[in-house]
Amino acid sequence: MFKFLKKFTKPKIQDLQRKNFKYTEFYYSKTAIENGINNLPPEELLENGMKLADALQELRDALNIPIRITSGYRCKTLNTAIGGSPKSSHMQFLACDIISNITPEQLFNKIKNSGVKVHRVLLESNCVHFQINPDKKQYQNFFGSAKKIDGKWQVT
Repeated sequence: MFKFLKKFTKPKIQDLQRKNFKYTEFYYSKTAIENGINNLPPEELLENGMKLADALQELRDALNIPIRITSGYRCKTLNTAIGGSPKSSHMQFLACDIISNITPEQLFNKIKNSGVKVHRVLLESNCVHFQINPDKKQYQNFFGSAKKIDGKWQVT
């Protein structure tokens, strides 16, 4: 009845809540708390966050295993503090690092074999980087790995 109002309603941070994910998981950071960094996503990025939350819930439903976000949205200050890539998609609220009750390699392979349409999935040393494109029609379905070499992130 009021679906047309959705177009005119600005998203709120609580709108990130999904069946298997609390909204706070998408921006929580122990490092930010310890360093007094405000890592609350700005309003203009919440639409990206909603798309990321939807994609992650879709992945969780398809895999039928628990998924935990270890790093979601990162403001520039936090991204710098943890040594993230200066071009990190985390800063646009388009990526999160995830783990499960299986190894990162097993999680990576489950995602790759799931048939779920993704943009970029990167195997890192201790997690899987899950990235979306705001336009689902432009998903690359790219699977690779990311390693920090000489202080810079390299994707292969």
